[in-house]
Amino acid sequence: MPLLFVDRVNGIEAVSNGVMAFVAFSISASALYILNDYKDMTEDRKHPLKKNRPLVSGSVAEDVAIFLIVIFLITGSCLMAATSLQALAFLVSYITINIAYSLQLKHIVFLDVIILAFGFVLRLFVGSSATAIPLPMWVILMMFFLGVFLALAKRRGDVLAFTDADRNGGKVMDGYSLPLIDGAIMVMTLVVIIVSILFINGVRPW
Repeated sequence: MPLLFVDRVNGIEAVSNGVMAFVAFSISASALYILNDYKDMTEDRKHPLKKNRPLVSGSVAEDVAIFLIVIFLITGSCLMAATSLQALAFLVSYITINIAYSLQLKHIVFLDVIILAFGFVLRLFVGSSATAIPLPMWVILMMFFLGVFLALAKRRGDVLAFTDADRNGGKVMDGYSLPLIDGAIMVMTLVVIIVSILFINGVRPW
């Protein structure tokens, strides 16, 4: 994404590093998605859609999933290290936070949303470090608030899915309600629009 915020890209190196960082991050994130599915297999069996996921349905064995997690994390980290050590540091931070999220923090209302949003910001820093392109502060703020909005929308979908199926939504769903999420989404929508306008008009953040 940082490549989108410059007038010209100085050389092919920035583009190639950006592509390499994208691949490395995607591989690492895949490991974290597998870990999250592995940790949530019991609860996901109650979900009308998630019950069909490979791990939950049994079409992929648990030992295969663990093997893939290890291989993907090692491969992604090595590729990122070859691109930029600073980008690797941000990737390791992303991995650490998301492991904590999968193990426990996802069950804390609103903290789970903040962590998901912060993950989008760390993606920006990885791209910035890999391409050596600085990020405008408004872009960082806009991505964070947009991440909060997307995470709330995801939680709203989960609440609706369990409500329609008349099921228990699990630990994190117990702390959410449609009025609460809808109110938060309205606030985030307004914030994202304001921040976007300020960024487009070149207003200094402070």
